[in-house]
Formats: sequence, C-alpha cells, structure tokens
Amino acid sequence: MVARDRDREVADFVVAAFAEWAGDFAYALAQRHLLASSKQFDDETRFAEPVDALAFTSTVRAKQIRARMTGESGSQGWRSPGSRIEGHDVPSEPILVSDHLRAVVRPLGPREYEMRAFLTDPFWEQQFFIAVHSVALSLADKDDKPVAEPTVRDDRSAQWVMEGQLFRQVSVDELGLIAARGTWTRRHLPDHPSLILDPFKEILRLLDPPPQRTSPRAL
Repeated sequence: MVARDRDREVADFVVAAFAEWAGDFAYALAQRHLLASSKQFDDETRFAEPVDALAFTSTVRAKQIRARMTGESGSQGWRSPGSRIEGHDVPSEPILVSDHLRAVVRPLGPREYEMRAFLTDPFWEQQFFIAVHSVALSLADKDDKPVAEPTVRDDRSAQWVMEGQLFRQVSVDELGLIAARGTWTRRHLPDHPSLILDPFKEILRLLDPPPQRTSPRAL
C-alpha cells in the first residue's frame, strides 16, 4: 500500500476531531477509519513517527464512536411535544453540506436552534478566513468592534448577527469552527423544517459560495 501523504493524514485527524465537536459522528467515524486503515497495530507496536500515533489514536477513537452511535437512541428534539415540525420528514439532527463545510443543526427548545459547522478541507483555511472577514465586515453594525484582519493568526475569530424570522448569532473561532444560535422570532412556531434549515444554509452559502456556472451565451 502506498503511504498516504503525511499532511493529508494530519488533516484527516483534525477534521475528525472537528466533526466530533459538531456532533457529525458518522463523518467523524469515516475520517477515523480513513486514517486508521493506513496502519497496522498490535500489542508490540512502536511508533516510528508522530503520524503513527495519530493513526493509533484514530483506531481507538473509532471504536468509541461506534459504541456511542450504537448506544444512542437518537435525538427526538425535532419531534418533541409542542413542535409543529413533528409531522415532516426531517432527520433527528440534519446535516448541511457545502463544498468545504459540513454542519449539524439541532433544536435546543421550541424557539432555539443551534448549528455547528466545520471545515472538511483544512487546506482551504486561508480562503475560508478571507470569506469570514468579508462577511463579518459587511454585516457588522457601525458601533461593533472592528474585525481583525484574517492574516493576524492570533485573532482570526469573528462574530456577527443576521436578522430574519430566525434571528442568528454567528461566531467563528480561530480554528474555523462555526457556532450559530438561532432564535425563532414569530409568535407562531415554525411549521416546516425549511423555515429553520434555510436560514442556517444561508450562513454556509456566504462563507462557502457555490461556484458560478458559466452561461452558454458567454462561451
């Protein structure tokens, strides 16, 4: 078997940790398997290089994740008593995906929702923080504290709010982890998943816009 690129192996390890933080355990397990499958370990294993330790850790962590996924009965939050969304076909914790980001959306209460998102490609980090900086500046209130330049590695975090039926408070930390809290502002509770999911998808579109298709007339 051809050895995988060491930078790629480290990236897989980081992404798996990010996915666990977000609650995307199936994706985390896939990343752990990808890294663990590149190595063989036994009781006498000695790590020849640091990446071997990452692979061994992934082997152990994959077993823990499988046990957790097997033992959990699944969240019932989207179909909890009082929720008007319960009649619709929606996963217990929907996954939102863009070209370079994945996110998990979960309810915190009848009017409160949370999205946790992470980079699936750490090599896209520079472009991501440029987008974060641009979005934060464009949506910042004039009285807000200025957003630090993304080239300053000591402070790449940013925060902003987005108005709408679902009022969103968005925070991006220095690792590129996105946490967004949504509050339903209408008197009547939402009666369709899209009323919650679409506003969160908007955040991903701003930070990771889909590639523009070239019009046939322009060719």
